[in-house]
Amino acid sequence: MPNLRIFLVDDHPVFLEGLSIILKQQTGWQVVGQAGDGQEALGLLKDCPTDIVLMDLSMPTLGGAQATLKIKRAFPSVRIIILSRHCELSSLNQLMQAGASGYVSKTSGSKALVDAIRKVSSGGFYVEPSLAEQLVGHLFNRQPAAPDEITAKLSERETEVLRLTARGYGNKEIAEQLLLSVKTIEHYKARAQEKLGFQNKSDIVRYAFHQGWLEDS
Repeated sequence: MPNLRIFLVDDHPVFLEGLSIILKQQTGWQVVGQAGDGQEALGLLKDCPTDIVLMDLSMPTLGGAQATLKIKRAFPSVRIIILSRHCELSSLNQLMQAGASGYVSKTSGSKALVDAIRKVSSGGFYVEPSLAEQLVGHLFNRQPAAPDEITAKLSERETEVLRLTARGYGNKEIAEQLLLSVKTIEHYKARAQEKLGFQNKSDIVRYAFHQGWLEDS
């Protein structure tokens, strides 16, 4: 996976150093910058082209979901993976809403982190394995999958827009991929959500899990 640019955000310098060593062992991966909190990251990312941001969930200044939301608004093409010592479903729901594409425990081994980066960088969504089973049960219990007859009402374009949205792409990125205008993408998304009775991105991601859209590409 050539030329993958990764930016690190954590308020513990020792952890950043160890993380950097692990990532630099991967061929074609480059650590392009580091920050001690979300606010600092926002400033540095302006002059630091980045593909993936690895960010701590708990930081004293602008951490977690708020930092994810601000970074995605400022840099829609950047994919964000959240790192946390305590992975919880409540946090995951918040992070999905904010636009994160992955959630990894800091206690996981380096292989899990590398797997997460590979999946997210290829357009997937990664959830800490220890949470996966709980997540599926939780999501399905909160809202059953749409009936087949409703699913069938989605057009090919509506389906593709929802699929890409669930994978973490913003409207501008989806428009570029499908060679359509942003306004058209917004229209397709709104129409699909209306058909399925969805209110927000969490609903879309839940549906995507059921449909198998978030499996490896």
